Amino acid sequence: MGTGFTLGIGVFLAWALTREVDPANNYSAFIAAALSLLHYFFTGESQFLLIAWVLLILRVINGISGKALTIIDLIVALSFTIYLSISNENSLFLIILAITTVGLYNIRERKKTAIIVGILSTVLYIIQLLYFDYFTFNTLDQIKPLFVLMVIASIVFAFFSKFLKIEKANDDKNNQADPKKIRFGQIMYSLILILLVFFSNATASHFVMHLSVIGGSLLYFIGHQISIHLKGNLN
Repeated sequence: MGTGFTLGIGVFLAWALTREVDPANNYSAFIAAALSLLHYFFTGESQFLLIAWVLLILRVINGISGKALTIIDLIVALSFTIYLSISNENSLFLIILAITTVGLYNIRERKKTAIIVGILSTVLYIIQLLYFDYFTFNTLDQIKPLFVLMVIASIVFAFFSKFLKIEKANDDKNNQADPKKIRFGQIMYSLILILLVFFSNATASHFVMHLSVIGGSLLYFIGHQISIHLKGNLN
């Protein structure tokens, strides 16, 4: 029962994450959901709470929900981030949120609130760094081959994602989504994953989930392009 429940959560989170970074292609989310089952065979906790936080950050950025970003959304994001930073004794989450607020300011999304949340995140980051030593850095001998693959996949996705047809993406209310927000979310997703490799205690099982997300997008894109090419040759 426990294993089935865990697998179910993993499948859902992989599907939801892929919907955020590749909203124009529904099938890529289902491919990612299927690939996410592989995380069961890797050691370490899947850290679903951390994946949920990444999902929250992306939803704050790209607006796929179809709802305007509210002050409550940013307060929830800040509260969740503070909780993770304290429970994991790692200030990385705060600096990621601060970077996110800079992006929100640049895309003119809740500018004043974003500034306040960004300042609070930065101040808390400095306090944790100076007084609590909430800093994690993985040395080379701690970085497994799978982690290196995660870094490579993140960089590839950052460049590859610009070829995804995000201008055709619709939000959950079937209105056209903002391509600038989606693109910013894709870049942030890649950056978050790279930072997690070097500055967190994320497990191999956790990164398999993210590799599934990137793999789902890549596989669908490649398959779709091959299909178009074959149809063109037949015609």
